[in-house]
Formats: sequence, C-alpha cells, structure tokens
Amino acid sequence: MPQSLFTPSRSSQSSLSKWRDYTLADAAANVAKNGTVIVCAVSEPYLPFLNNWLISIVRQRRHEQVLVIAEDYATLYEVNGKWPGHAVLVPPAPDAQTAHKFGSQGFFNFTSRRPRHLLQILELGYNVMYNDVDMVWLADPFPYLQGKHDVYFTDDMAAVKPLDHSHDLPPPGKKGRTYICSCMIYLHPTSGAKLVLKKWIEELQAQPWSKAKKSNDQPAFNWALNKTAGQVDLYLLPQAAFPTGGLYFKNKTWVQETKGMHVIIHNNYITGFDKKIKRFHDFGLCGFSLKRDPNFLRSSPFGKRPISRFARLVLFKKIDYLQWVSTVAVFFFFVVLFQIFLPSSFMKNSENLGRGEVALGDFMLWKEIGGFDFGEDIKFEASKLLAKFQKESNEVNVSSGTRGGVRFGHRKPKLGLVFADLLVDPQQILMVTVAVALREIGYEIEVYSLEDGPVLAIWKNIGVPVTIFKTSETEVVVDWLSYDGVIVNSIEAREVLSRLLQEPFNSVPLIWSIHERTLATRLRQYMLSGQSELVNYWKNFFSRATVVVFPNCALPVIYSVCDSGNYFVIPGTPAGAWEADNFMVSYKDNLQLKMDYGPDNFVIVIVGSHFLYSGLWLEHAFVLEALLPLLTDIPCDNNSNSYLKIIIVSGDLTGNYSVAVEAIALNLGYPRNVVRHVVDEDEDSVLSMADLVIYGSFLEEQFFPDILIKAMCHGKPIIAPNLSIIHKYVDDRVNGYIFPKENIGVLKQIISQVVFKWKLTPLAHNIASIGKRTAENLMVSETVEGYASLVENVLKLPSEVALSKAVTEIPGKLKEKWQWQLFELIPNPTRQNRTLRIHNFLEKFEKQWNHTQTRRSGAVLATNETLLYHFLEEEKNLEIAYTRKRKEEELLKDRTDQTRGTWQDLYRSVRKAGRSKKYLHERDDGELERTGQPLCIYEPFFGEGTWPFLHCTSLYRGVGLSTKGRRHGADDIDAPSRLPLLNNPYYRDALSEFGAFFAMANRIDRIHKNAWIGFQSWRATARKDSLSKTAETALLDVIEARTYGDTLFFWVRMDMDPRNPLQQDFWSFCDAMNAGNCKYAFSETLKKMYSIEHDLLSLPPMPLDGDTWSVMNSWVLPTKSFLEFVMFSRMFVDALDAQFNEKHNQSGDCYLNLSKDKHCYSRVLKLLVNVWAYHSPRRMVYVNPETGVMQEQHKLKNRRGQMWVKWFSYSTLKSMDEDLAEEYDSDQRRRRWLWPSTGEVFWQGRYEKERDRRNREKERRRQMSKEKQERMRKKDRQSTIGKYVKPPPEDGVENSNSTVVFR
Repeated sequence: MPQSLFTPSRSSQSSLSKWRDYTLADAAANVAKNGTVIVCAVSEPYLPFLNNWLISIVRQRRHEQVLVIAEDYATLYEVNGKWPGHAVLVPPAPDAQTAHKFGSQGFFNFTSRRPRHLLQILELGYNVMYNDVDMVWLADPFPYLQGKHDVYFTDDMAAVKPLDHSHDLPPPGKKGRTYICSCMIYLHPTSGAKLVLKKWIEELQAQPWSKAKKSNDQPAFNWALNKTAGQVDLYLLPQAAFPTGGLYFKNKTWVQETKGMHVIIHNNYITGFDKKIKRFHDFGLCGFSLKRDPNFLRSSPFGKRPISRFARLVLFKKIDYLQWVSTVAVFFFFVVLFQIFLPSSFMKNSENLGRGEVALGDFMLWKEIGGFDFGEDIKFEASKLLAKFQKESNEVNVSSGTRGGVRFGHRKPKLGLVFADLLVDPQQILMVTVAVALREIGYEIEVYSLEDGPVLAIWKNIGVPVTIFKTSETEVVVDWLSYDGVIVNSIEAREVLSRLLQEPFNSVPLIWSIHERTLATRLRQYMLSGQSELVNYWKNFFSRATVVVFPNCALPVIYSVCDSGNYFVIPGTPAGAWEADNFMVSYKDNLQLKMDYGPDNFVIVIVGSHFLYSGLWLEHAFVLEALLPLLTDIPCDNNSNSYLKIIIVSGDLTGNYSVAVEAIALNLGYPRNVVRHVVDEDEDSVLSMADLVIYGSFLEEQFFPDILIKAMCHGKPIIAPNLSIIHKYVDDRVNGYIFPKENIGVLKQIISQVVFKWKLTPLAHNIASIGKRTAENLMVSETVEGYASLVENVLKLPSEVALSKAVTEIPGKLKEKWQWQLFELIPNPTRQNRTLRIHNFLEKFEKQWNHTQTRRSGAVLATNETLLYHFLEEEKNLEIAYTRKRKEEELLKDRTDQTRGTWQDLYRSVRKAGRSKKYLHERDDGELERTGQPLCIYEPFFGEGTWPFLHCTSLYRGVGLSTKGRRHGADDIDAPSRLPLLNNPYYRDALSEFGAFFAMANRIDRIHKNAWIGFQSWRATARKDSLSKTAETALLDVIEARTYGDTLFFWVRMDMDPRNPLQQDFWSFCDAMNAGNCKYAFSETLKKMYSIEHDLLSLPPMPLDGDTWSVMNSWVLPTKSFLEFVMFSRMFVDALDAQFNEKHNQSGDCYLNLSKDKHCYSRVLKLLVNVWAYHSPRRMVYVNPETGVMQEQHKLKNRRGQMWVKWFSYSTLKSMDEDLAEEYDSDQRRRRWLWPSTGEVFWQGRYEKERDRRNREKERRRQMSKEKQERMRKKDRQSTIGKYVKPPPEDGVENSNSTVVFR
C-alpha cells in the first residue's frame, strides 16, 4: 500500500495548530465546486486507505472537491500539512484510535458521528457525497447521479440484479429492514434528505452499542430509510456500477459480464485492516495500478495530468502480438503520411520537436503516442452558465430567508414558444413532446409562428393557443413581459429576436434552440470576407439569449465565434428518425448506382466522432486492420474487383485525408477502390446504402453520437466500442453489437458472426430492426428532463406565480417516446428540407442587408450634399430678411409710440421669451386639437418595443422615460429633460410610470393646458384593455357635462386581472404581488411619512364591498386633483425609498419580490392611487373600455366611518409639503433625500424670500437711477468757445484752410 501521500508525522503539530479553529463551514466553502462536496471521515490508522482512495479520485479529476473529516488531530495536521484546507476536525475529538474492527465499540463510536457531519453540510446548502476510504473509484460516479432525488445509495446485498433493475428502495429482508450500504451516499440539500439524516441520528440514539448487541451505524440508516420512504425521494444506484464487495470480489463470472461498467468498488464483506490491504493488492487496486509510475506518488498528485485512456489501452492492456505488429507497421507508415500531407505550419512544429522545441499545446500530445491526440480533453462544460444558475439559486435561498417572502401562486408560470412556421419537422415534434410534459407539471404555454402550417391543428388539439404573425416585421406586436420566459426555436424567427433585443423586453428570459449549422457556415464566410458588421449583428442575438441550446456538443464548437458563455447542450432529437424516413421517401431509387456500386457489393461504413483529432487516423487503421479477413470471405467480380466496399465518413482533417486513407488501406493490403473517404455532409446518402455500420472512434463522448442514431434509424446493424455512453443505450446482441476497445480482436469475431457469404445474417437483420425501434425514441427522457430543468433554472418567477412541479414528477409515459402519434394524424405532410429553407432565408437576408447598407451609404452622401445646399440657401435668405427688417425698424423707430410697462411686465416678458426660445417648434395638428380638448391622456413608455402599443390620435401623447427611446417625429414629452432624476437608471426603473407622473407635474402649466389629465399604460393596450372610440367619446361627454365632479375615472379593474383569479380583497392582492410584504411596506412607509413614533401596524381600510379597484395606472383626474395626488405620492415614495434603497441599490435584493428586481417599487405604486382616491375622498368611477358604460365604485355614502380624511386632506398634505420645502431650504441637508429630486420645492417662506429679494433689487436700481440723475444735474457744462462762419471764396478758388472767428 503506497503511503507517501499521507504518512503519520507528529513533528508538524506545533506549526499546524492554526487548523484547530478551522470550522466545517469554512472547509466546505473552501473545497466546494459547483455546490458539491465529497466527504470522508478518517482517523490516523486509516491514512493508507485515505491515500489509496484519493489516488483513485485524482484520476477522475474530482480531488479538489474532497473534504477529509479528521477524527483526531494527528490526521488533521497530517492532511492539512500536505494539502492545506482539505481537512477539518469537528469537536469534540474522539480518543486516540487504533484500526477498529467492524462491530467493535470503537468502530461504532467512529461511524456514529457520520450523519451529524453530513447534516451540518446539508444545512450549509451544499450537495454532499460520502465515501468510506476503503473504496476505489474506477470512473466518475457523478454522471450516474441522475435527476434531483433527495438521497442516492447502493445496495449491500451480493445477490445479482438485472442490469435494468428498479431504482426504488428494495423490499425489506428477514429482519424487517433493507440492507442498504451506508458507506456510499449522495444527498441534495433538500428537506427530504435532512429528514433522513435526522431520523438516522434518532435511530442511532435508540440503538446504542452493547456487548450483547454489537450494532453499527448501517442498521440505523436502513431503519431511517424505511421509516421515511413515503416522504423522501430515494434512488438506488445501479448495481453494475456500484457493486458491493461481496459481489465484486467473490463472483468472477459477474465481474467479467459487467466488465467496463464498474464505477466505485467497495472493499467490504471482509474484516481486518491487513486483510483489506491484502485484497487490494490481490486485485490490483492498491495504488490504482500506479506502481508503474513510482515518481507519481512521491509528489503531490493534485493537478498532475493523468495518462490518457488510449495510452493505457495501447501500453498497459494485453493486445495480441500479431495485431500489435501490424498496427505498429501501419503506425510508422502513417507517421510518414502525417508529415507529407499536413500543412507546412505543422511540419515546422514537428521539426522543432526534433530539436527539442515544443510548440504550444503539443507537449502532451506528442508525449503519449508518437505525437497523436485522441481527443480526451474534448469536453463541453457549460461551467459559466451552471455557476450562474447555482449562484442565483443560492442568492434566492439566502435572500428569501432574510426577507421572509411568501409565494402565493395564483397563476401558472407562462411560456411563449416561437416558431418560424408550423410545418412538420423534427423541431416541431421535439417541442410538442416537451410542451406536453411541461404542461403536465404546471406550465401554461402559448405558441407564436411567423407562418401557418399543418402543425397548427396539433397545437390546438393538445389545448395550446396559437397566434400567427403576419410576414411584416413591424407587425410582430406582443407584450413579451406577460410571459415568464420565451423559447425561440429557429434562426428564421429573426423578427421576434429583434423585438426581444429592445427595451423593455430585453429582460425577459430567452431560450434560443438552434439545431442547424447553416448559420455557422455563413458566419465563417462573413469573417473571411471581412463582413464584421454581419457577424456582430448575429452576435447581438446570441448575447441576448439567456441560454442558447444545442442538441449535441459539436454545434457549440461550430458556433464558438458567437459564444458569450451562455451555451448549453440538451441531448436528444427526433431528427435522426425523421431525416432517415424523409430521405428514403425522397430517394426511392437505388443510391448504390449513384456511388458507382452495384447491387452485389457489400458496403461497410465506418463513422466516428464529430470532433476531429489527429489520433482518429490511427483508430481508423485499427478498424481497417480488423476488417482484413473479409477480403478473403467476399469474392471478386470478373475484373478482379472485390465486392467489399468500405467507406470512411468523417470531416476532412487536412484537405488530403482521402489520399491518406487510401494509402493506409493499400499498406494494409486492401486492393485499390475498396476503401474510400467521404466528408460527413453526405452521411445520409452513405448510411442509406450501407449494409453494416461500424463506429470507429474510441473517444468517450458525453452524449450518444448522432450519426449512430441515424444509422440505426436507417435500419442498419451497428458495431461500436464499449464506450460508457454507447453501452448505456445499446445492449450487446440485442439492438447492436459491442466490442471492448481494449481488444480489437473481438471486432473480428463480431464481423464473422454478422457477415456470412457477403450477406448479413438473419440475426443481424433482427438486431438492426430492434435497433431502429430503439433509435426512433432514443434519449427522449434526457430531452424532456433537460428542457424542464433548464426552464426551471432560467425563469425568475414573481410571488404571484406558482412554482412548477419537480422534474421527477413528469409521468414516465411522456418520457418514453416522441409524440409521433399526434403527427400521424396529418394527411400527406409536406416534408420540407429545413437546411435548404434556412439557406434561402439567409440568402434573402443578406441581399436585404447589402441593399440597405448600399442605400444607406448613398443616402448619406446625397443627404450631406442636399443639406449643405439647403443650409447655404437658408443662411442667404435669413441674411436678406434680417437686413430688410433692420432697415424697416430704423425707419419706424422715431414714428412708433412705445408703451412703457412695469418692471414686473418686463421680467415676465423676458422669461416668456426664454421659454419660447427653448420650446420653439412648429405646432402640429395633434397639438392644435389637444388645445381645444378638456382632456389629454399621457402614455408613459420606455424603449422601442413599446412603440406599437402607443396611440397616435390627438387625445393621447407619449411620455418617454428615456431620451434614447423616443419616437422619431412624434410629439412625445421627454421626461428626463423635465425631471433630471430620470437620467439615473436606478430610479427610472424603480419608479417606472411614477417617474412620468412626477415629470408631468413638474411645472405642469408649461406643457399641459387642459382641465383634465389622464394616464394609460401601454400594457393595457397590449391586453386589449385600452379605451375604445366609443369609451373615449363617452368619457369626454361626461367630463364636459361635469356629471360626476372631482372624480377618478379608471378602466382596468382589479377583479378582472389575470393575477387575481381568486377575487381577493385589495390588501391581499397587493400582498400577492409583493411577496407578502405589501401591508408591512405600506404601514412602515406611512409611519415614516407622517412621523408616527409609536408602533402602529394599522393600514388605511380598503373594504371588500363588492366593488373593484384600479390597476395598471390607467385613469383620468382633474388636473388640480392630479397635482394633489402627486404631492402625496412624492412624500410616500420618499419614505418608501428611505426604507429599502440602501439594500436594493447595492445588491439588487428587493424586499417586495422573491428575487432581484430592478422595478422594486412599481408593483406597490400601481395601487397607490386607490388608497389616495378612497381616503381623499374622491369619487371612483369604472369606465367599461369597450362600451363606455360607467359605474360608480365605493360610493361616498358607504365610506363614512372608514376614510382617513384627516390624513389625506389637502391642508394636511400641503402643510407637510411646505415643511419639507422649508427643511430643504435650510442649511441642514446632509442626508440622502429623494423628495427634492421628484419635483418642485416651494413654500410660503420661499415666496416671501423671493419678494424680499426682488424688492431689494428694485430699491438698488432705483437708488442707482437717482444717483445718476443727481450726477447729471451737478455736472459742470463747458461754455461755447465761438461760432464758425465759412468764408467766401476768393477769385473762384476755395481756400479750405481760411477761417474767420467773430466774437
């Protein structure tokens, strides 16, 4: 047993004493990866076992997640001395221990602490796997931990189970309980798992150790499982992967039958420390076969790259001598070809290697086998996305616990599915299958499509509403905010993606499912041709998606140019079966003739991984060598041409791979024209005419290869190596053939059994038939559960939305097969070539793009020249007009009587002129019409996505919450220019429509001249709840007739809101919208607003009297009453912000929602107008938006005794407003304060200060005028010097220098 990793050393205890204060919480946080910890408990005598166990985990690259719970300080110091932070001691420490035997009291004391450790880790929120250290990992166990069960465990019985045995808790044994092993457990941090551990602890306390009854922890664990089985989701791991020691070490036949399937081996069913070590040695599990590399154990193994699987296959496994000799011959010939046909850049790297220079990334590649890489490092992991999901989940759990939010679940989570068309294709089959399962676990689904098709009937048949868009992009008008998530299923749905890029829809969770590689090919062409703008255009869509879903691991690599860390793979698609069937319908003639093959040819197709790696050549050489015996079994024709034909299907590695394949085949002894290479673009044609398909790649794929599914769907028998993912779905000699990749000779034996007299045997035909039925519904379960889990992680549901059921509750029948039966009802379905359709779509889009760019560049040049000429002409005309006007003014200056006004009139004129200059614009017809109306309704909006929902008539006017999102050419009001607070994105989002209210009320007389003012949410228009023409006319008539007086008219009612199916009262509905914290928030805000010191928890009564309330801020008020409401709202919002701003602004956690929400205050504020109107008091009248019929709600006479009139009266609110203004005018403004930024600040003292300032300025000017006049009166005037007289001319000549002066 190697002991160099952790050997007892007591000399370091003094220097490592700091680990005494190291807690379990600190240790778990240090080692957890993706929220998971691998735990073992060990004392000093068992350090050799720990050493062996850790070496096996290093091989699976899971060692960084290991946490060693030390049961004594010697172990704590030893492990942390060589591996800091990976060991912790949970006090109190047991006494110094020896290697206790199973059943002893020491063993019981040692193991009885285990459930407490595990429970503590679960309470910290981590997944935890527990292992005894007398185990060895042969493979990674985590892929076997399927689903989201509470507890995973293994059976400790040695009786052989079938490979497809049940995963439920086994039946009790003779002692009335099961025999589950407590040494290998995996638990999720759920209430069920915690319940099992608590029950385990109780059973241990009830069954203490005694000499008469030498108990241990395992019976207590089994009793805990049995007693909680009905309350906990339990999962029994497969016996073939997790065998007990009584089976693995004592049943050689079973071990041979399940070879390659073992994951974790437990060295139990034997007692005694030395006996366990001997058994490890006897079965080659000591040091995990690392004795070949002694230097490995002398240094820390953590972080060292293990030897590749293929190297172990060739170097360490027993391969027969002849096979190895022939392979080596091919190998050396292949190296020559490798040098000949690879590009010069790689040749230079090879030369550098010969001189000892190592190119980047080539060291490990050439170190193993002559410079070949076998793709073992190729693995797709959505690590960034999974880490994001885990982080958000942890944040929700933590913040929900601190806020105490409540989920009411009044409606189902709502999903929108978007398609380019409703034609029959694999994606429609997939999404129908997924949608049926999602609806079963509680989702509501609606479908949108750009074009109609026969699948429309299927969606309606299963009860899903469908909306067909028109072809114009501008008419894709949907309120995507009403959906909790959107799934877009095609690249062709570009119009919808464009809408989802715009505000405010860019925050809606978006899942984009891509199954085509056509766009990736185009992106590569764009980059080569320098069309970076087109690449960036598509990159915006990829970045916008919350998750981009692919059906296999090859597509994320192909689309890597657009990867923003949001790629995800959900395996499984009916495309293989669909395309195989579609291909056979489209090409009924003999394809072999097209490939120059005759009907007597026996065609073998060798396929492989989607990924291209240099070692793939050598793998093909192995397979070709195994097929050599067929040359003698299959005869030749009259021209000595063999009837055997071998086609290798793969991507073209270097451009010369076909030549290289033929050269290898010739070197192996194949005649010419027997072996040929084709690229994978022709795989359907090749597979359809194949007699036998061999999977020739030994790379461990993450998911079942698509090309094998296609081959099976074509009805071809397949032969594949015993890769774990293939073995999962293919049973040897049932639906395919499996050979061990360590022994290629088995492949020869299988081929001899499949082919007889150059024909397939009847057994092979039967196996191919079963394989076809298997492949038609392969991985349905993975697809359905994958989408369900992804949707569950992506959606952030508000408190009024119910959580869906767990993914494990999807009925098994919905995961067994695709919904083929629904599509069989469509008569003569049109089979579209989706690849060709997308190709045509991209061609059309590129033409539009190029035309737009050309027209835009030409228009810019033309516009520049036109504008220059226009500016010159306008400047010339203005100069002429200005000159003419100036001459006229000079002529009329002395003839015009100028009236002299007061200084106040002058100041007023100057201010008016300034305002006119700022807002100077040509008044359009809509503005002129609004001037004569009694009412103007304003529609607040944010972002281009809302434009289609805004009205364009004179009754309405838009209010843009952002300067960037204003409509071009529309007479919209720019709210940020009227209220600078809205330039702050935080308050713009938090206040939402109330930002527009405050902006409008700020100096309202400058923009609003009407007696009444109204507001309507664009979402009311989206919900078809906006006012019709009839209702608009009825409302205007009532306002002009003054039928109701000072009244709040509203037309979106609470009892008809889809979020209120239970017809709740006002405060209950508000609580449901705000995570159960609405009443508390209102109460605390009113207390702060009115400066109430005592603990008052009462709320303004909002009775349930059979009437309804307003929602969505769609109402009309007299302008004067609106200003009063804004005065109240400003103080309310200020008090609300003072309570919740600090935490929300810093972390995004909103007290009024279960998750982070930038619109934190909006849901409370949307109901505020009801509280104010009810207690002001104002009349409240509901207007039917369709008919205009009006009905008064909560009549005034019925409110008596329930209204808080004193608190909501104008005099009270005005006094509070002036107090705040006076405080703001003082010099004591040191705290952060929202109220001054939400509108005007004025009070009587400010008017007095302004009047005094003006009087002082007036007095100063008057004094200056008097002083000036006095100076002018006292000014000394100079006397006249003389008078000039022009002298007469002398002799006809004027003398200009002669003067005469008279006195």
